[in-house]
Amino acid sequence: MKFFQRWLFAIKINSWPKMLIPFFWGQSLGVFISHDYSLLPFLVGLAFTFFLTIFIVLLNDFWDQKVDGIKRSLYPSSGSPKTIPDGILPANQLLLIGILSGVFAGLISFFAEFFLQRVSFGLMGIICLFIFLLYSAPPIRLNYLGGGEFLEMFGVGFLLPICNLYLQAGEINISNLYFLYLSSLSFALASAIASGLSDEVSDRKGGKKTFVTKWGNEYSKNLILGFSFVGFCFILLTPIFHDEILSWIEVFFLAVFNLILLQNLYSLKKKAVTEAFLDIQYYKSKLHLLIWGNFLILSLIFLGKGLVRF
Repeated sequence: MKFFQRWLFAIKINSWPKMLIPFFWGQSLGVFISHDYSLLPFLVGLAFTFFLTIFIVLLNDFWDQKVDGIKRSLYPSSGSPKTIPDGILPANQLLLIGILSGVFAGLISFFAEFFLQRVSFGLMGIICLFIFLLYSAPPIRLNYLGGGEFLEMFGVGFLLPICNLYLQAGEINISNLYFLYLSSLSFALASAIASGLSDEVSDRKGGKKTFVTKWGNEYSKNLILGFSFVGFCFILLTPIFHDEILSWIEVFFLAVFNLILLQNLYSLKKKAVTEAFLDIQYYKSKLHLLIWGNFLILSLIFLGKGLVRF
């Protein structure tokens, strides 16, 4: 594997929609609220999300190398490769680049505060970094204590979109968007729970307390389906209370999209049992299609409405 390919693998480029969709979702809401579009806040938000993602991915691998090593010893020829245990990159390089990425994300947040006049955005950026440190860094390591999924839900489902909304709009006004943010939180929790499906056995042996290690594979998949359905229901509630935001025609197409994929998830969950890595991966890919598809479609709707009104 060449040098560039090693780093693309290490930063888990295929999973980046998990952060880029909330970035785009927040930016599109900013355009919708402000009836305006500015390129610089968009680029600043993209740069902030870029470095924040690298910070999270690399340092999470650094602090999880023990558990990743356990998984590799249990399944030497199964599951996806692990950056440190499989010798793709050394731990000290991940630590260095991860820390530098966090520094850059913090500097960008203060740049936005002082040069884009986004009051307290520097603090918001530090909070984003701190939430991840609570998640993975010693001594707290909430993902080892049972709170990791809720931190991910808050960070991905609420904080990152709010940061990007604020960057683009220059204000935080979600008074008529609360159902959509509740939907975002519900879907983000479903995604966070699903992250533990592939690592159930190694996480349990390594002392991690996740939804999956506590409740098991089957119950966790039922929770994933449940929270995904709740997220869909919050989208359905939006035109009832705020038809100026989403029309029933728009929600109809979203409903068809959601019901098809929810049915797919229900069918696939029978095969996505513990240690069935390929089936779990396929199940998670359908879940990601559901979540990312919903908020990509919503982002395009709100971006279009904001630009038309602009």
